[in-house]
Parts: sequence; structure tokens; C-alpha cells
Amino acid sequence: MSLEDCIPKDKFDVAAIVRANQICLLALSPFQAELLKWVQDPNWPVAPSTAALLSRFDVELLPHVKSILRSEDALWKHTLIDLVVRNLSTHVVHELNADLARLAVQPTPDEKIEEVDVVARDILKLFKY
Repeated sequence: MSLEDCIPKDKFDVAAIVRANQICLLALSPFQAELLKWVQDPNWPVAPSTAALLSRFDVELLPHVKSILRSEDALWKHTLIDLVVRNLSTHVVHELNADLARLAVQPTPDEKIEEVDVVARDILKLFKY
């Protein structure tokens, strides 16, 4: 099995994530950004299992998460916070505190529509910020 077999080919390719969970997490590190693309929409069948896999990276995922939280894609932010950030360590969430606080208090109109502010507040409460 090659590492490419562990990256979903489409939104239904849950089998790729099953394969990814069978190999060393370190081997998947170069593919974090590619894997994050598969949590852009919570309705995709591959999103929950990909999010669970990504959560295992924890601190190593931080630069990618910050980049998405600062992007224009409100739905991706919502899904990322709800499915991935929620399962990261307290230390990583602490590092995301400023971004989450901005989303919770000053959401853009698109972020408001996608309820990014709501999930950001939920995470801040969950981690007691």
C-alpha cells in the first residue's frame, strides 16, 4: 500500500482513511494539508473519520489550523472547529485562543451565517477560556 492510497480520492472514499489509520502517523505528516481538505464540508461521508485521524496530529497540525481559521472559507472553519479543534489538546487550543476569540466575538457576515461564532464560543467554553 502506498501513502497515496491513504488520501481520499473523493468525498465517499472512507476506505482511504481506514488505510491511513493502519500506518504510522509520522508517515502521514507531509499530507496534513491534503487531508484537511476532506473536512471542508461536514456532509461529506469522509469528513468525520478524516477529522478523527487529523486530531491525532495535535500540535503538529497547529499551523494548518491557524491558516484555515484565518481564511475566507466559513464552512471549513465551522467544520474544522467542530470536528477537529474540539478533539485537540488543551495546549493546542490555548495556542488557537486568539483566533477562536475573534471568531466568537467578531465574526464576518459569512462566519455568522455558518455559525462559526457559535462553535468558537462552544470550544472556548469547553476549554474554559
